[in-house]
Amino acid sequence: MKQLLKFMQVLLLGLLWAGTQSMAVTVTIGTGTTTTSYPFYTLYEDARTQMLYTASEITAGGGVAGTIQSIALNIASASSVPMNGFSIKMQNTTAATLTGFVGTGWTQVYSGVYTPTTTGWQTFTLQSPFAWDGTSNLLVEICFDNSDWGSNTTVYATAATNLVWHCHTDGAAGCALTGGSVQTSRPNVRLEITASPTSPVTVT
Repeated sequence: MKQLLKFMQVLLLGLLWAGTQSMAVTVTIGTGTTTTSYPFYTLYEDARTQMLYTASEITAGGGVAGTIQSIALNIASASSVPMNGFSIKMQNTTAATLTGFVGTGWTQVYSGVYTPTTTGWQTFTLQSPFAWDGTSNLLVEICFDNSDWGSNTTVYATAATNLVWHCHTDGAAGCALTGGSVQTSRPNVRLEITASPTSPVTVT
């Protein structure tokens, strides 16, 4: 009887411990099948794109407050044109729409050179995982700075109103571009979020 009681206690502790550990969920936002060239607008040397994803969209997909470990975009056609100075930034925001580029409040989460070579979901594992608070909207910026141009890479997107701001040009600093305009489609994304662990429980 004592052995059974001890076994049950160990089992209960194991279950309680497991419940306190971080769990990763994958949230997909957007199911559209139209295509767009931003944020990989390599027909020009430089491009900057900001995309807003709402808290309600993230939670509807199963997301909870925690740490964003990766972001993925679904590539429809890959140009194999390298993007130098490639950068991904994120921030929590109360903004519900975009009326221009947001210049402050950013956290750099990924940087390097990116060359799209295959179609399908392209995952960027964040070099600096981002803390999403579970209630704010998520603003994402992707930009690059080339000295040459080629054909565009396209991604799958979904119709959206005032949720994307984009600019492209030649001979400038891509991540510092100003101006631009609102877009009518927003790239579909996948976010991998590790939920914040709960407090441990003590059994006596």
